[in-house]
Formats: sequence, structure tokens, C-alpha cells
Amino acid sequence: EFFNIKYDPQTNRLTIPIYSEIGDLVGVKGRIFQEEIEEGQNKYLYLFNCNKGKVLYGLNKNLDAIMRQRKVYVVESEKAVMQMYDMGYYGVATGGSKISKHQISMLTRLGVQIIFAYDKDIDEDELQKIADQFVDGVPVYAIIDRDGLLGEKESPSDDADKWSHLVRNNVYKLR
Repeated sequence: EFFNIKYDPQTNRLTIPIYSEIGDLVGVKGRIFQEEIEEGQNKYLYLFNCNKGKVLYGLNKNLDAIMRQRKVYVVESEKAVMQMYDMGYYGVATGGSKISKHQISMLTRLGVQIIFAYDKDIDEDELQKIADQFVDGVPVYAIIDRDGLLGEKESPSDDADKWSHLVRNNVYKLR
């Protein structure tokens, strides 16, 4: 409810409204509403397209909490932002494993600790390449599952117990 998730019967998709940092609706993403995804079927697609490189999903809803906690968790998916929120953590999503210069600038301007919590399939080298895109002097951290808790395609936020362990024990400075 907090994130305004709805269901569209025409497309059989859960609809995820995408808002700018000031709360303007800029797009709508849909997630197929079925357990098994058939080969060639898109799990996610934009029902109303937006420039995802100009948006940090969840920033409009979580900004106050991010500023209070002085840290932002950066994840790939909108789902992970919602999962973290349910666990009392606040973050934003880049809309995938890539990050744009605009998103880097937005994160930097927050002036808080930046912690990437990408899915298991993004390795340390890829996280380091992302961190290296930030200007000198901006510390960047990442949750890295060196304990082998996560499955191959598992997001760190998929399981509350694993998330708790990772946040306590597996945050590493990248720069």
C-alpha cells in the first residue's frame, strides 16, 4: 500500500508506479503475476516507459528516513526496496545492475553513507567498477556475501535473517 502497488487485469501484471525524487509519476513498471515464467516471457516490462537512468526508485518515499539514518542502501530492484522497508531499512533501486552518471550524482548529493546491496550474481569486480565511477572522496561500501549465504539469483533482501546477518557482518568499503 505504501508504494501504491496495484494489479492490472488486462496485462496480468502487478503495477509498480515509478516516481521522481519529488514525487511526480514518471513511469509504470509491470511484473507478470504468475509463479512460473515461461521461456521468452518478460518478467518485468514498462507499461508506461520512463528513463530509468534518471530515477532512483523509492527516493521520494524513503528520503526522510535515509537522511535520519545517514545511510542509503542501493539495490537493483523495486521489490528489494519494498522488502527492506518492511525490515526497517531504507534504500533506493537503480532499476537494474547498471548505474547511470545521473544516479551516481543523485546518490552523492545525499551526503550519506552509500551501501550497495546487489544480487548474488554481481561479483566484487563489478561492484568495484561501480564504486570507481564515484568522485574521489566519496566513500562507497557494498554488502558482499563472503559467507556464502545467498543462492545464485538471490537478492540480499529476499530473506530477513540473511539480510540481518549480511548487514551486520558483510559490509565492505570499496573506496
